[in-house]
Amino acid sequence: VSYCTLLQEHSHQCYVKGLFKSLQQSHSISSQDLLTAMDYCEELLQEIDITNFLLTVCSHVRSFRESHQHFHMHAKTASFQVGSIEQEEEQSSRERGVLVSESSAEMEDYS
Repeated sequence: VSYCTLLQEHSHQCYVKGLFKSLQQSHSISSQDLLTAMDYCEELLQEIDITNFLLTVCSHVRSFRESHQHFHMHAKTASFQVGSIEQEEEQSSRERGVLVSESSAEMEDYS
């Protein structure tokens, strides 16, 4: 990796961190600056199990699970996951109740 490439990567990293801190401090940011920062970031797909979060925050989910627990004594309990799922896992994930979310940035048309 060349010196110029490392310098450019460091510059991009500083730009994104600075923009993020500006947003945290409620400064006004132009949409072009935000899009530039998003272009500098690399996408990281990660699977996150949010079952415990939903059970803690959403009383209706907890109530539903408790009221229907006697029906599922021998069945596998459902879990809620957000993130990337490989194609070969797609069938098994449907069986265990996985929720897949796509990034809103992928859905947007910026033209």
